[in-house]
Amino acid sequence: MLGLLKSLSLIPRLLLVPKTAPSAQNRFIYYPNTLQRLPSNLLSLPKALFLPSLKGILKGAWHDFRTPSRFARPKSESALEKERQRAREQDADESISTFIVRRMGKSGELLRDRLFSAVLHGIYAGSPHVLSVRSTLGALWKAEQRHGSPVRAALPSWLNKGKRRLTSQEKAADEAAAKEVSRYEEELGDEIVGRMKPISVYSLPEGVGEITQAIVDELERMPNAHFVLNAPVTDIVGREGRSLKLSTPDSTYSASRIVAAQPSASLDRSISTSLPWLSHNPGANVGVVNVIFPSSLASHFLSGAKARLLPVEGFGYLIPTATENEDGVLGVVFDSDSLPDQDVAAHTPTGQTPTKLTVMIGGPHWTFKREHNFPKEQELVDIAKRALHSHLGLSKDLLEDRSAVYRAKLQLKCIPHYAVGHIARMRDLDDKLRAHPEFGNGRLVLAGASYTGVSLNDCVLHARRLADRIIAEERLGSGSGSSRSITGLESFVEDRTFALQSGAINLNG
Repeated sequence: MLGLLKSLSLIPRLLLVPKTAPSAQNRFIYYPNTLQRLPSNLLSLPKALFLPSLKGILKGAWHDFRTPSRFARPKSESALEKERQRAREQDADESISTFIVRRMGKSGELLRDRLFSAVLHGIYAGSPHVLSVRSTLGALWKAEQRHGSPVRAALPSWLNKGKRRLTSQEKAADEAAAKEVSRYEEELGDEIVGRMKPISVYSLPEGVGEITQAIVDELERMPNAHFVLNAPVTDIVGREGRSLKLSTPDSTYSASRIVAAQPSASLDRSISTSLPWLSHNPGANVGVVNVIFPSSLASHFLSGAKARLLPVEGFGYLIPTATENEDGVLGVVFDSDSLPDQDVAAHTPTGQTPTKLTVMIGGPHWTFKREHNFPKEQELVDIAKRALHSHLGLSKDLLEDRSAVYRAKLQLKCIPHYAVGHIARMRDLDDKLRAHPEFGNGRLVLAGASYTGVSLNDCVLHARRLADRIIAEERLGSGSGSSRSITGLESFVEDRTFALQSGAINLNG
C-alpha cells in the first residue's frame, strides 16, 4: 500500500496517528451494558482479565495449551504416511466458531460470543459460525498447524514441545514472503519505513478517495489508457482461441486479456459460460450512518473550554452477539478521535473540531431478512440515535438538534464472507479457469476482494503481484509462445500452506 502511495506522490499528504495515541490505545467492547476497554499491551493485560467480556480467557488458554493439535502426527508414523497426511492439510478448514470451541472448550463459547464475535463484526460484519478460520484469521490456523496451538505459538521454542519442523515447502514459502517484504521496504527507502513503523493508522486529508483520484490522474496522462465510466459490464463472451468480447449497454469491446476486479457474483452474471464458485460466498449487508455534531454543540450542551461530547476517547467500540441488541448495531467508530487531524479546528473560542461518528448496523443480524425488509434511511438514522443515546449517554436534545448532521446509506453485499472451504474452492476455480477453452490461457484474470483478502491492503498487495505477473508474461510472450496461464489465484496454488492473514486480530492497531 505504501508503495502505491509513494508512486502517486501521496506520502507527504499522509495524516499519521501513532501507536501511542488514545485512538490506538483505547478500543472498546460494549458488553453487557457498558463500555469495556480492551488491553492494548502486556501491562494492561492483568487488569483486563477481570473484564466480563474476557471472563474465562485464562481457563480457555490452559485448555488450548493442553489440547492436541489436529495436525499432530505420531512419532512412529512413517515418513510416507506423514507426507500423505501433510497433503491432506492443504484442504483442512473449519469455521471460526468451531476452531475456538475446539481449542478453548466451554470457555471458548463465552469468548466467541463476548469477544470474537465483536471483532468479526468490526472486520467483516460477519458471523463466527460462517467465516472460515483459515481464510479470515489465518494466523490462528497456522499457529496450530506449526506450533500445536495458538497459545504455544507465543512461547519460546524450548518451552513448546508441540512445535514441528517446517517442511521444505513451508520454509520456501516463508523465505519468499520475507524476500518480498525486504524488496518492498527497499523500494520505499529507509526514511519512509522508519517513519511508518510507529504509526497505527494513516489516511489522507480528503479520505482514501484521494488514492483513486490520483490513480485516474496518473493514467489519464498515458496515451494508451482509456476510461469508460458509468457503464456496467453486461456480458463477457469468450470464443476458443480468440479475443474476448466485453459489452456495456452502449458499446462492445474486444480484448486479448480482461482483468475482472468486480465482485465475483457480478462476474458470474456477466460471463457467457459458467465457472465454479463465483457466487458461492455470501456478502455482508450493512447500514452505515455518518454523524457529525458541529463544535458549537459541545459548548452549548456542555461546560468547560475543552468539553467533549463523547464519554471516552478512543477508536470506537464493537458489540458482540452476547449483548442484548434488538437494533442489530455492529459498532461505532469515533472518526474525530481516530483521525483528529482530518478536520480543521473550528473558528470558535474553544478551537474545537466537530465530533464525527460512524454507526454500523446489520451484517449477521440481517441474515434472515429479505432485501425489501432492510431498514430505510430514516430507520437507520433512528437506530443510530438510539444507540448513541443508550451506549454513550448522548442526550436526546443533542441528537435531535437541527445542526446535527446524519447521512445514512445501505451498502449491499459490501464485504465478501469467505465461508469454510474458501481456499479449496479457489484452488478448484484456478484449475477450471486455467483449462477453460474460452477464458483460459490468461484471457480472463481475477482480482479483488472476492478472492484474496477483503482489506484495502490485501487488494493492493495482490493487485501489485498480479500486475508484476502480467508484465512478465507479456514480455516473455512476445514471440516466445508463452502459455499466458495467469488466473490471479496463483497464491492459493504456489504456497500449499497458504492462509489468508487479512483478518488477524491486532488490538494494538
